Amino acid sequence: MDNKVKNLEKKLYNFLSDIINNDLSNSNIDYIFIDRVELTNDKSYCTVFVNPKTTKKSLIALNNSVPFIKKQLSKNWTYRRLPAITFEISKSKSIDKVLDILDNLKDND
Repeated sequence: MDNKVKNLEKKLYNFLSDIINNDLSNSNIDYIFIDRVELTNDKSYCTVFVNPKTTKKSLIALNNSVPFIKKQLSKNWTYRRLPAITFEISKSKSIDKVLDILDNLKDND
């Protein structure tokens, strides 16, 4: 994969995590942890993978909030085209382990 695409994925990851955690105020959305962002080579489609513990209700609310997220993203996006964004649940096992550790730490406090 191209380095430019990798750099854009990193920027999207940072922008999206900031928007979701700070600007988005939907009561149906629980705590969302973005696992990774994948951008197609033509930079027109972006798939955002969220933590596996995300509920189906939260995922639907996230996908319904895409117009607001794109509006917020367009304020900081300096590239010609803003990609179409979709949210999916990640199938990564490493994220499960990290989330379990965080849950255990939270329970111990």
